[in-house]
Amino acid sequence: MAARLHSGKLKGSFSSSSEIRDAVWRAIDLGADDAANESFWWSEILKAILPGDPEKALRIVVRAAFFSERYDQRQLAESILQNAASSHPKEVMHEVGKLILDPSESWRFESGKHVSLIHSLPEHVLRGWLEGNGVIAARKVARHLPAPFISGGEPLVPEITRFVLEKWGNDEPVFHNFFAGVHNLQMYVGSLAEGKRRDAEVAAKFLNHPLPSIRKWAQLELASATAQAEQFQQSEEERGFS
Repeated sequence: MAARLHSGKLKGSFSSSSEIRDAVWRAIDLGADDAANESFWWSEILKAILPGDPEKALRIVVRAAFFSERYDQRQLAESILQNAASSHPKEVMHEVGKLILDPSESWRFESGKHVSLIHSLPEHVLRGWLEGNGVIAARKVARHLPAPFISGGEPLVPEITRFVLEKWGNDEPVFHNFFAGVHNLQMYVGSLAEGKRRDAEVAAKFLNHPLPSIRKWAQLELASATAQAEQFQQSEEERGFS
């Protein structure tokens, strides 16, 4: 299959032969949980056949993105979801949304960091899904909302983050998950103390923000980042890193 894809023959065979089509779908479905050393070609073949049956393909992609045993395959699958969000946003939202709301499997979404996936969905699609599923959906998504940031010296809150916090920011689990997610799996380059001081500087810019939940976040973030900066500074000085 990979050879046919590389030579440009797979699409022709896929559309003209039901036998080949069924075989390709079976192979892609079987490989969703663990494509072994063929994760790249698994993803390339899936991208090639996705337009023919987006719903079927995206069900498989979501399984790979959140259930695969292989980290590289999960990353490739999530990349497919992000790209598909522009061409098939409702289908992506439907399939990802089913996982998010599944009581027994939603931890797979919640335990990672999927800000880029959430941000890739058109705002009106994500808003519609959130409004349709209420505070339970907001609690699941809050951890993956894009964080407030500074641009051109101005404090800005991404629109989808503003929407969720305006509507559900008073719900303690929503706020807690948002606060916990801002720095979830964040990497710092260089001094950790310096990184935390930068976080504190950003938070200080939002202390007078008109949205109460953003002000609350800024106060907690400022206090937490300042305390951590002092701890890291002491540790770095003791180890001779300053």
